[in-house]
Amino acid sequence: MATTFNPTRIEDTLDKLTDAQPDSDADTAADSQIITACDRKLAGYRAVLDTGGDPAVVSEWIAQTQAEKSLAEARLRQRGSGKRRLSREQIRHIVTTLTDIIGVIHDADPADKAAIYGPARAATDLPSRKSKSAGRIKASTGVLTVCVRRGT
Repeated sequence: MATTFNPTRIEDTLDKLTDAQPDSDADTAADSQIITACDRKLAGYRAVLDTGGDPAVVSEWIAQTQAEKSLAEARLRQRGSGKRRLSREQIRHIVTTLTDIIGVIHDADPADKAAIYGPARAATDLPSRKSKSAGRIKASTGVLTVCVRRGT
């Protein structure tokens, strides 16, 4: 993560985050075209029936076309209008804001850090820097814990 959001790589990271979003606009346009094509086919099938076409054959065509149209309509409903892609600048703002928050917490007064980490009710047993034994942290369940490292 530290290298991904490093200022020297941020442009590449923004490209990847922007491109990774689903293109719901293209999907919506494709489904709309399918529905339009199905409506056109159904109108043609009615014309075939009016000119004396075999009702058994035409009814199969109608059933297939209506099924295709129903699937496209269902995808449109499922997709809804609420899913929009974030712009590159919106993603940049989010990344920058999160990076700023990490820096603020890192540079905060120890009393302020205690207020942030205090709700985790972490019982710590950390060795001195000279000791080679491992430290242990016990956090109560159901509490979000945050780790802030230098340089991230």
